[in-house]
Amino acid sequence: MNKTGAARAILTVALAALPAFDSGAGAAPPRDDAVPRFDLPRSGLELARHTESGKFFDVVGRRAAIFGYENRALEAWAYPLKLIDDFKLSFQLQGYPLEIDGAQIATGIAVRPEATTFTYSHAGFTVRQTIFAPLDEPGVVMLLDVDSVLPLTVIGSFRPRLKLMWPAGLMTNNVGWDEKDQVYSLTEETKRFAAVIGSPGARDLSLMPYQEEPRDVPLRFVVELPPETLRLHFLPIVIAGSVEGRDKAKETYDRLLARARPLYESNVAYYRALQERTLSVESPDERLDTALAWAKVGVDKGLATNPMLGT
Repeated sequence: MNKTGAARAILTVALAALPAFDSGAGAAPPRDDAVPRFDLPRSGLELARHTESGKFFDVVGRRAAIFGYENRALEAWAYPLKLIDDFKLSFQLQGYPLEIDGAQIATGIAVRPEATTFTYSHAGFTVRQTIFAPLDEPGVVMLLDVDSVLPLTVIGSFRPRLKLMWPAGLMTNNVGWDEKDQVYSLTEETKRFAAVIGSPGARDLSLMPYQEEPRDVPLRFVVELPPETLRLHFLPIVIAGSVEGRDKAKETYDRLLARARPLYESNVAYYRALQERTLSVESPDERLDTALAWAKVGVDKGLATNPMLGT
């Protein structure tokens, strides 16, 4: 048995001795719109290493993007709107009373043209968070691949922003939680700009009664799914935006959730074709060949579509 396996076995025995903790108490039942697991194909290029705190990363499509720094929070955009910032993940094992901060256990990053994957590694579980921005959709998708020896609760937190790119003026945000669809809706006074963020099976922990004085605190949600569900499904988190109101943002959210697999595979096919249909070189220096291939990806990702301005 390797060291990781031994550590997990010890942790399982230790946690089994703790008082019982019902991770399913109050949890939403598994949803029909959960994303079944599928193999994640690759377009060919990949840069993988241990995470380095403070290093910038991005996940970019034509109409949406994620920006952040490794081992820190991230922000999400659907052009021309900044939707959220300070997005973080944390985890809680059944029988273990403390939340485990994702930033503290993020050990690896793998960057590919179609997606970026972060690996969170703990003695009791491993979570692989694959983030991708479908090429021509105003939203982003996170697929969490969970491998845990015990039931695991995933906690997400973020601050709603919903503001136009500089130099546009500020807007007054409104936040609502839809218990049926298990999504947050972000809107503003004109109802023109909107965002929808959610996950099947999510439960809100954060919204305060309307009479309380507003405070700048993160919104928090939890997803508590049984191990048998997580063995067969990804845990998806979807973020979508619109400049045509909340209904359009919700349509995008539903489409990204329902078509997560074909949208991911479309990204892979696009970037594989990009390498095949554009100039490539074969030189004695493999690093030069790889640098050129990545440069083509970088130029392509510089193309952005703003529905208010064009491409």
